[in-house]
Amino acid sequence: MSKNTAAIDAAKRKEKRNSILITISVILVAVLVIGLVVYNSLSTNGFITRRQVAMATENFSVNGSMMNYFFRLNYNQNASQYTAYGLNTNYTLKSQVIDETSGYTWFDQFASMSVSYVQEILAMCEGAKANGITLDEADYAEIDATMETMRATAESYGYSMEAYLLNMFGSVVNEDDIRDCVELNTLALKYYNQFSEGLSYTDADLEAYYEEHKEDYQCVDVITYTVKQSDMLKVDEEGNPVGNVTEGAALAKAQAELIAAAKTEEEFRAALKDHFVTNLLMTEEEADAKVEQCYFTGMTATSGNEASDWAFSAEVGDTTVTGAATSSSYDVYYLLKAPYRDESTTRNVRHILLTSDTYGAEAEAKAKEVYAEWEASGFAMDVYTTLCTEYSEDPGSVEVGGVYENVAEGEMITEFNDWLFDEARVVGDNGLVETSYGWHIMYYDGEGNPVWMTDAESALRSEAYSEQMAMYGEGIEVNQDVVYSINA
Repeated sequence: MSKNTAAIDAAKRKEKRNSILITISVILVAVLVIGLVVYNSLSTNGFITRRQVAMATENFSVNGSMMNYFFRLNYNQNASQYTAYGLNTNYTLKSQVIDETSGYTWFDQFASMSVSYVQEILAMCEGAKANGITLDEADYAEIDATMETMRATAESYGYSMEAYLLNMFGSVVNEDDIRDCVELNTLALKYYNQFSEGLSYTDADLEAYYEEHKEDYQCVDVITYTVKQSDMLKVDEEGNPVGNVTEGAALAKAQAELIAAAKTEEEFRAALKDHFVTNLLMTEEEADAKVEQCYFTGMTATSGNEASDWAFSAEVGDTTVTGAATSSSYDVYYLLKAPYRDESTTRNVRHILLTSDTYGAEAEAKAKEVYAEWEASGFAMDVYTTLCTEYSEDPGSVEVGGVYENVAEGEMITEFNDWLFDEARVVGDNGLVETSYGWHIMYYDGEGNPVWMTDAESALRSEAYSEQMAMYGEGIEVNQDVVYSINA
């Protein structure tokens, strides 16, 4: 696996922070608004795909047309974050190679994600059947409302539902196919929510789990900086490095080792500052600020990582330099704090997300309009919940009133995180925050559990969910020919 593929998988794992299954009702509407150029819609006949089984369990199945739609949902949910890893939304997925060695493409990536997603849906549906859970009148009413919202949204953009689907998918996906997908997902979520709500862990349970797995959850604090060969080379009038690259790498290694010779935190800081002033030509003030940026708290263990292996076996005050003999840069570390349990407090927050994809340049104005409606109610939380259901485009929180509980510092996107963890923040604070996703109507809901406790509970819930997947997802059939027949 290439570094880029590994980074993509890490991003995919991070995206699943708060929900096992995608909340389909929100994304369905978004699908109507955001175009996908990679589809060659008219090349596949829905008559054929509806008669092909893409994935199946004993009691449930997904045909080729439904698989096309689930693929589309996963693309919509994840495409924006993957542009940072090289995805070009202007070209077909099958034509874009991620890993030259294996030939792994962006289509392979989205196909794998879509298969995993549908596996979860089918397994949870089997769990529902095994436990006597079925859709009731309220569920079908919600499904009807979802379909009607889709139709109204399509019409607001000048399309009939039929014309829009024809434009997007040709005859591959029709309204009945989408409804079948919604019904499957609704049943899966109904069972998952009932199962999840039945899980309960005491403080003693969490303490016992932590003690058994403390190596996985302990942290260390370090001071660290990467000395690059460009740091050590002279620069021309335009600031570009000049000189022998090999010599620069050797000088970078020597400089990292010089910094690592420090015996105390004060000496290490002084060595870093001297490097910044002497080699990077910073002012005293700039160098002091740069030193502060080198403090890294809460570093967790990573198996096989040289720096991590050192940090969790070293003594406070120890130093090390990492980097292969052929490296062009070297990382220097000072161990500031030995392995400890992360007792830092998480925070709880609510938000309503209005995306730039949907509202474009009007996203800020729309967010202010929705905020004003909430403000007119005296900031009533029942009104906030109603507005969240109506407007929020975050599938991970819309069904629970926009709530994210036990959020650790640094876990959310920068602007969101900075608002949430402002030292002056008090319960009831609210406001508007802009991120790369769009505009967020924020509400601070108070402190959560310590990070270690949140991590332990998350791990226990994940283990319980994996057991459910093993129980009900065994033997799921996947027809890769049908999956790879998707035009993307």
